[in-house]
Amino acid sequence: MKNIMLKIWFVWESIFEKLAGIHPVPGGFFRIAIRRYRGDKLTCLDGTILNPGEKYGELHLNNKFFIGLSKQDRSPAFLGIASLRESKKAFSSLKEYTKSNPLFKDVNVFMGYTLLNRGINRLGFEVHDIKSGFIKNLVSNYEKMLLAILHPEGFKRVMSKKLVSKQVLITKKTLEKLY
Repeated sequence: MKNIMLKIWFVWESIFEKLAGIHPVPGGFFRIAIRRYRGDKLTCLDGTILNPGEKYGELHLNNKFFIGLSKQDRSPAFLGIASLRESKKAFSSLKEYTKSNPLFKDVNVFMGYTLLNRGINRLGFEVHDIKSGFIKNLVSNYEKMLLAILHPEGFKRVMSKKLVSKQVLITKKTLEKLY
């Protein structure tokens, strides 16, 4: 049953990637799209300002990458450690990719939504609550469904924790400084 759900999910994901202009970052960990910011003026901890209408990089984790990791070892502890190790390489790839790609010349902030937000500030991210209750519930439920499909412990993992999606962001300055 889980394999069928995964196949359906990845078909949907590939269609969504094309429609939403999301493309892979070399290394396989991240996927990215360029978007126009529609929120209130945002001042980041390092002083970077993101104004309404400015470009930002919308980050997505590559779920196929994580499925590949889980095939090596299905234990949640292994996945956590391997993901942390791989994320450090991925940030260097993201930095180089966005530095060398002229499309990202005016992009100074990279952000996304994630349930996987505990401790992410140690990687250089800022973590913010999602202001809109509707968006927070929509994203949280979507990501819980995805986690239930992808995580080795499936629905058990989702039901055992109070998981809420957060907005996470990292600036180009922070990315260059840390990676």
